[in-house]
Amino acid sequence: MGAAWKGDMTRADRIRVCHLVSDDAWGGAESVIAALLEAQVASPDIDVWLLGLNEGRLARIARGRGIPTEIAPETGRSFVDLLRDVDGLLAQIRPDIVHSHRYKENLLSYLTARRHGAHSVVTLHGSEPPADSVQRLKTRIRQSITHRIARWVGAEFVAVSADLRERLGLSPSRCIVIPNGVKLPAHVVERRPLSVGTARSCIGWVGRLVPIKGLSLLLEAFALLPPSLAATRLLLIGDGPERAALEELSRRLGLEDRVEFAGFVADPAPSRARMALFALPSEHEGIPVALLEAMAEGIPCVAAAVGGIVEIDGGTGSVRLVRSRDPADWAREISLLLADPALCESLGARGRARVAQSFALDVTAGAYLALYRKVAAEQVKRRQSDPDFGEGAAEPASARRER
Repeated sequence: MGAAWKGDMTRADRIRVCHLVSDDAWGGAESVIAALLEAQVASPDIDVWLLGLNEGRLARIARGRGIPTEIAPETGRSFVDLLRDVDGLLAQIRPDIVHSHRYKENLLSYLTARRHGAHSVVTLHGSEPPADSVQRLKTRIRQSITHRIARWVGAEFVAVSADLRERLGLSPSRCIVIPNGVKLPAHVVERRPLSVGTARSCIGWVGRLVPIKGLSLLLEAFALLPPSLAATRLLLIGDGPERAALEELSRRLGLEDRVEFAGFVADPAPSRARMALFALPSEHEGIPVALLEAMAEGIPCVAAAVGGIVEIDGGTGSVRLVRSRDPADWAREISLLLADPALCESLGARGRARVAQSFALDVTAGAYLALYRKVAAEQVKRRQSDPDFGEGAAEPASARRER
């Protein structure tokens, strides 16, 4: 194995968790996993590993945090070859829990974890639904088959929002909800009242440039802002397949001098310091990390009243929710906020307080630790009652590691 062992020098009662990830792209889910890795490597109760299918950004972050990291490269490999590689690495890592985060990794976990006396934990982050009806049907069939396999192996499901759990047709008895969490910044940037007519008036957005994010609506709304906000800029941070089309729409609307396509930015925090307002006009969302990070920094946020965004607000008034898909309605809401510094300040403060209470990283990490403990206790009971459950199943994985 390429990584150094941690288990020989740690307490026997620590829970060994192996995160199984693709690591072939970067988005909200990957950001959540990176934050969870950071919290778990500092935990006195967990030994954390990363098993990736690609050598990507998550692997680099994990190694930088001192997390043992293995790669089972998927490029040019058949699924059977990949399955064999993952199975061999899990035999060496000997985890108590395999925590997977996407469809392929979930299936790999279902087919391998139980052989090694480990339990599958699956986080359902949500994904963009296929536009093509045939692909949607294939996705539903695929989900039905994998959920049956998951039920057979006794996998534990976690959804990042109650809305996502409901959309996937999973009952509360089969799937708990653990919302995404973000780190609270130590200091909040002072956001002075907007200076209309200067570059200080900046509306921001962060994410992937894909249709479900509703950026054409935001551009059209931005074009409808009143003349008093003519100097206001729109900052779009991120990249994706819709970029060329959105840049063309920006030109057609006469906004090319007022809209900045910043592209992918590894750390958006310095750019968020420019934002007087954060806008999220998505057609659907789970628990969007970009929104939570903006709220955590005290940025007033206006967002579509869809999916998990409604759960983030939770009736607290911490997000200015818009239920319309009409650009004129969005322009009106944005204009009202930009014209009222006191309202913006109050909204930003409520947003930060809401994240601190319900969506902070330590809250999320604590909920996962509680789940791991529950699963690990069930595993011990199962090993004691079923001698055929996993390799060396008569005793906990932690005890096997101490021998």
